[in-house]
Amino acid sequence: MTSDEEALQRIRLQQADETLEDCRMLLDRSGSGRSVVNRAYYAAYYAAYYAVLALLVSSEVPPRKHGHTIGLFDRLLVKTGEFSKMHSTYLHELFEDRVEDDYKSLVSVPLEKAKESLKKAEAFVAAVNAYVTKGASF
Repeated sequence: MTSDEEALQRIRLQQADETLEDCRMLLDRSGSGRSVVNRAYYAAYYAAYYAVLALLVSSEVPPRKHGHTIGLFDRLLVKTGEFSKMHSTYLHELFEDRVEDDYKSLVSVPLEKAKESLKKAEAFVAAVNAYVTKGASF
């Protein structure tokens, strides 16, 4: 791994951790459920994006859309058994909830839904961090 790739690894995982902390602060300070769901998704997305980028062969173009990143995460990491189907489900649900709450919903997001999104994002980011820590071949 080049020094640039190592720097990208640290930056993306740091972004994921920082975004999780933003979620926690929003919940602690009675922030909107919609904002918590949004930040929870992005925490998981940053971790997934890093994991996908790190595994792409040089002939593949890095993903430019969220759906492409999620699809590559499933193909490269879930179907190979590196991550469980549960992690894929969490990522998909976080994405769907974020899209629904940001663009379609006309009502406030319940606090319980926001808390559940945060739990899913925490589990997802922890799994990516554990995967990297155990020496995954990125």
